[in-house]
Amino acid sequence: MITEDFKEKYCLNFFTTVFGRHRMFVLPYITSALLSNEKAIAEIIVDNPTMIRKVHRDFLNKYFEGRWCIRGIPKQFKNKWNHTKKMKSIRWLTIPTYRTAYTYIGDIDIIILDKDIHTGHIAHAQKMKKPYSNYVRPNGQNMTGLHFVITKPYYKVLNKAYMNKKINKIKNGSMLMKGLDERLLCRMVLPAFGGPTGVPYRPGHGMHLSLGRPIIKWSAGLNYPKIYDANLRNHPVWVEGQQQVFDKRFMLCLKKLDEAIKIKEEDTLLGIQIQKGNLRGEALIKAKKRRRNLRNRRIKFK
Repeated sequence: MITEDFKEKYCLNFFTTVFGRHRMFVLPYITSALLSNEKAIAEIIVDNPTMIRKVHRDFLNKYFEGRWCIRGIPKQFKNKWNHTKKMKSIRWLTIPTYRTAYTYIGDIDIIILDKDIHTGHIAHAQKMKKPYSNYVRPNGQNMTGLHFVITKPYYKVLNKAYMNKKINKIKNGSMLMKGLDERLLCRMVLPAFGGPTGVPYRPGHGMHLSLGRPIIKWSAGLNYPKIYDANLRNHPVWVEGQQQVFDKRFMLCLKKLDEAIKIKEEDTLLGIQIQKGNLRGEALIKAKKRRRNLRNRRIKFK
């Protein structure tokens, strides 16, 4: 669990919600986030906290004692809150128990690789003169699901009373399903603080192993695989996690991640050849077919 003097030691809280099959990402997420960010803690809301704590406690205490908290879903969400979009929206509607100076509300299925992620977001928030760092998607209605906030001024406005009003609207059906998750966040943040201004800033901070996306998108460009190789792949803590405690399904994801990196490289090279006009006739047809095949590969669990 998290130590009482956490505010003196740490400035950032990695805060998010997990349910269903995404529980496989809890331990890798905490491990990668806290190895990469020495001034951070992790607070994770899980739909089965007792089981998760029992399985992961020894490993987490061995390497991150006093820096982690796995807790259950708050009572107000337990009834009629079993839809995926509703579950994902809990992270926007819950105030962290451990209020560090900054809070990063993200996705559990990302291997965090950037160090000290708060520094860039603080600069962005200060430049905008807002208590958050994020941007609005091109549709103008959704913010992204990676949301950084300056904890005190943000939750002073989006306080418990405000959250309860939103929760009641969702429960009584006056807020439709399409208005949840990222769109809900947008509807909360923009009226309270105004929209983001200036140059957009929303780094992924790592590789997103999204189970709903083709694996080619996992590597997020060619820089993060290099950072992964340099800083995390052979890190003793990460290696021990793979050998002893990481979920078998997550280990399958890691195998697919290596495949995804190779696919991304091949797709990039094929794209360059096609763009330059180096391929003709049958060779061009095969190259385009190959790219379609690469871009459609997904992970499947038995």
